[in-house]
Amino acid sequence: MTSPPLRSLVRRVLSRLERAELREPDPHFQDDYRVAWITVCNAARNVPDPHRAATYTVLGLHPDKVWPAILARRNALLGLPYEEFRSNSLPPKKPVQSVRWAEAKETARAARKESSSGKSERRGTQPRRQMLSMLLPQTGQDPMASASATAYRNSGELKSANFAPQPPRPLVQRIDASRLPPRYRVTLRHFVMESNYGPDLWVSTFRAAKAAEVSYKTMQRHIDWLEREKILHKKHAANEFISGKGLRRPATYVLNGTSAKWLAPRETYPQWQRKNRRQAPPRKGPHVIKRSSHSTSEPVAPQAAAAPVASPAPPTPPAPTIAPMRRLTPREGPKLVNEMRRLMKGVQGTINTGQGLVHIAPDDARYRPPMSQENALIAACMNLGIPYASAREHLKLCRFMADSEQPEGP
Repeated sequence: MTSPPLRSLVRRVLSRLERAELREPDPHFQDDYRVAWITVCNAARNVPDPHRAATYTVLGLHPDKVWPAILARRNALLGLPYEEFRSNSLPPKKPVQSVRWAEAKETARAARKESSSGKSERRGTQPRRQMLSMLLPQTGQDPMASASATAYRNSGELKSANFAPQPPRPLVQRIDASRLPPRYRVTLRHFVMESNYGPDLWVSTFRAAKAAEVSYKTMQRHIDWLEREKILHKKHAANEFISGKGLRRPATYVLNGTSAKWLAPRETYPQWQRKNRRQAPPRKGPHVIKRSSHSTSEPVAPQAAAAPVASPAPPTPPAPTIAPMRRLTPREGPKLVNEMRRLMKGVQGTINTGQGLVHIAPDDARYRPPMSQENALIAACMNLGIPYASAREHLKLCRFMADSEQPEGP
């Protein structure tokens, strides 16, 4: 068993190898990462010769036989051209060496000897200047200053300044400040940026989806919505031959800059607040009691008695309105008929129950005498909560009761 620190190290190495394998696009390098991952696992488990066991697990061969197997496979696939390519051995290369640099070294060596004898004012400065003067072009300026300028241009600080993110272009700024919903705003922004800012937008949907970090279906659905809202106009369909440009696989779109509904700048919160502010009614002042203008010392003239006012006539009561007769529902009609049949039959004589045939005599508590049709109708309406008039009208329509069987009286 491995110690806890060693287990932590193995876990981190395995995690690093797994991430490297997932990011690697080459399948051959993926196999190498997989062999390394299994090798680490075998070493952590104290498996003898872990690399050979991992190679057998992934490739099914001994490590020394992998490269000969690759060459044999290439030879079988390519045939004679590959054999001729391998048989023609290339001539040995000459060691790389610059002629100017060799001359500069000789000159520097000679200048160093002169500086050692005291001819140079500063030790090591003059030979370096002579060597740089031979390497650098003759521009009429100090070679040391040119070298310093070159070193400054190649410094990391200047590179970071040159490769700083560029400010967004006006078209991207307009899309970011538009009234589009956030999800469509991000989609259109990356679609325009990946198409080099137009005017023709014909980037691949997969590439735009990867830049926007959404799925392919989501990107295609957003493009269809932008086309329906007339923000994007399809200029050329997919797989269409364009004169002067050839066959273009993706569809070509053009941004409709005159879409005032969505591409107009969205209002800020203060603008929305001023627009939707409620207009409050004018505030009423405190209630003031108006006093009489007459002085309290002056006598007030008595007012004449007012004529008696005739009492108004009592209002006439409104005529009673007759509510329309409601119709029975499809479920109430069969229930009414079955209930009437049960009441008209009664509970008497020999009946079939769950315990067998039972005879119910008149002195039995379960005895119910049969009812007439009218009494059964009244009892069924009371049991089911159905209006009497509606029930009678339903029975007439079903021809269960004739008009002559109506009871006399109100």
